[in-house]
Amino acid sequence: PSISSAHPPRTEARLALQMEGLSNGQGDWQDASFEITSETAPRRRWHAAYHDVRRFSLRDDQFGAGYVHPLSSRVTVSVDGQGSVSHRIVPRLQVGGRVDAGVGGGWVLNTGLSERRYQTGTVRILHAGIDRYVGSLRLAYSSYSAFVADRGHSLSHAATIDHSYGTGEANLVGLTVSAGRELEQDVRTALRVSRIRAVSVRGRHWLGSRIGVFYTIGVHEQGSLYTRRG
Repeated sequence: PSISSAHPPRTEARLALQMEGLSNGQGDWQDASFEITSETAPRRRWHAAYHDVRRFSLRDDQFGAGYVHPLSSRVTVSVDGQGSVSHRIVPRLQVGGRVDAGVGGGWVLNTGLSERRYQTGTVRILHAGIDRYVGSLRLAYSSYSAFVADRGHSLSHAATIDHSYGTGEANLVGLTVSAGRELEQDVRTALRVSRIRAVSVRGRHWLGSRIGVFYTIGVHEQGSLYTRRG
């Protein structure tokens, strides 16, 4: 819903490297990825990605793809899926769908459902959120309910404020704060729930018409297990 119809069709390729240091003697995490996104028409786009994920001294591959399609001038639906051949840390299979609906006055409602299948269990996550656009600002709240058979559920919350700037407001800087309880895949045990607190700053800044920089800096506290900084 935030993509303007004034934007011309374009295809982007993105190389990314995410590095995080963990406390309590845990090994560092790393995620190197390559992604292609193509906007074939206003509010209609697809993407495909490959990730090389390294956690707890283990390595996983992960392939993914997704598609966004407008149902009307106000409603957009999206579907995506990811899979891994090795799947020791990441899900063996992950599929999901989402609906975004503009209700007028700068308000957008969204909801979605996804399923993640790990070696040690299956997690279903229900997401619901609300966005408010005011000039160059976007204010957002999201909640995530995760369910695991015979293990109950967890609930987490996230609040975000984004500021767009530059020509066509193509650049962005934002702050996200998260808290609650989250399910984690730990190869040494199984799926488990821990209390989390997190804060991150992210941004997108175009250096020209073809080259841009995307960045995220954050701290994520996973209960008493460890704190990730990266």
